[in-house]
Parts: sequence; C-alpha cells; structure tokens
Amino acid sequence: MWIIYALSASVVWGLDYVLAERFFKARVSPLSFLALQSLTATLILFPLAMRRGLLGELRNAVNVQMGWWQIPAALIGFTAGNYLVACAIQAKNATLASLIEISYPLPIVLFSLVLLGTTHLSMGALVGGSLIVIGVVVIYLFN
Repeated sequence: MWIIYALSASVVWGLDYVLAERFFKARVSPLSFLALQSLTATLILFPLAMRRGLLGELRNAVNVQMGWWQIPAALIGFTAGNYLVACAIQAKNATLASLIEISYPLPIVLFSLVLLGTTHLSMGALVGGSLIVIGVVVIYLFN
C-alpha cells in the first residue's frame, strides 16, 4: 500500500507545484501562498487530529522516542522546506524546481544516520542516489 500512497502523493504534489507557479506568476508571494495553504490545512486537519488524540500522541512521542527539541525542529523544517520550494518555483519554474528538490533523499540518508543511527541503504538505493546526483548536475548545467 505504501507505493500507492507515495505515487498518489507524487500526483498531488505535482498539481500543487504547477498551481503554485500560477499563483506566483499572478504576483502572489510564496509567503502568502503558504500561509493560505497552512490555514486551510489547519482548519481541516487540526479538528480531526484533536478528535484522534493529538495531544496524547505528542506526549507519548516525546516521552518514549523523541527529545523535546524534535517536535519544533520538525515543524520548522516542514515550514522552511515548503517555503524554499515555493521560492525556487517562483524564481525558476515548477518543473525544474521539482526535479532539483527531488534530491531530498540524499540528506535523509545523512540525517537518518546522524539522528537515528540507522540507514536503509541497499545497492538499489545507492545506484538510485547516484542517478539523482547526476540528474541534478545535468539539470543545473543545461538549464
């Protein structure tokens, strides 16, 4: 089922990036666009999360598996990442920004090792990661 979720996310993100580019061309700033997206997500998701026990889940996560700093770090990282992607789309275009942004698995490998002491590397992952690096270089040099 994970592959269905991942491919569905790819379709939804693709639509989001293209629509974001249209907003930016209409002179809506990344900050305003992301604020609207965040407000919409909050209005929809916050009541559902509270109903499912958000506060208890957060308390359990901090007590069992996470340090106190990881929750704000994750929230800030999510916000900053979305903002930087939006800025990249505004500065260039959705296609090229997304093709470069897709290199995020490389820092995931590093952060997983440093923060969690784990790695999920296989020969396939190493080959795929190498292709990502080559793709980023090709896109940068020829665009």
